[in-house]
Amino acid sequence: MSERLQGMFVITFDIKDQGGDDRVIFAKLPAAGIVGYDIISASVTLHAGFAADTDHYMVVTLEDGGTDGTGTAVIASRGAASVAWAADGAYDLTMADGIPYPITAGDWLALDHDETGTVAYAGTLSVVVAPGQRGTA
Repeated sequence: MSERLQGMFVITFDIKDQGGDDRVIFAKLPAAGIVGYDIISASVTLHAGFAADTDHYMVVTLEDGGTDGTGTAVIASRGAASVAWAADGAYDLTMADGIPYPITAGDWLALDHDETGTVAYAGTLSVVVAPGQRGTA
């Protein structure tokens, strides 16, 4: 097994319909004995789907909230007016700065919901994390 793949873990977060735009701080990466982490991937699975629609759609963005949760550096995102979501489909978010995304130990992860019109959704966000910022080799 590659050294890079050892010790990976998954953070899951239940997404609830916020009824509009919202930002939820949901996980703090442990700092004890770790220099940093790599975000390897992120995905969303919704319980109910909806069609691509220019009047009713959402964009979900995984953000690096920094040490106090207020940071908004984009890690990964998915959605737009032309993006449909099928029920029980797993959708990878597009990584903003490539894979992996390095993040400092002790930083918060946040999920930003940007909703246009009315969209009913609930599901699960999954984030794959590797400790140690081992790089891409």
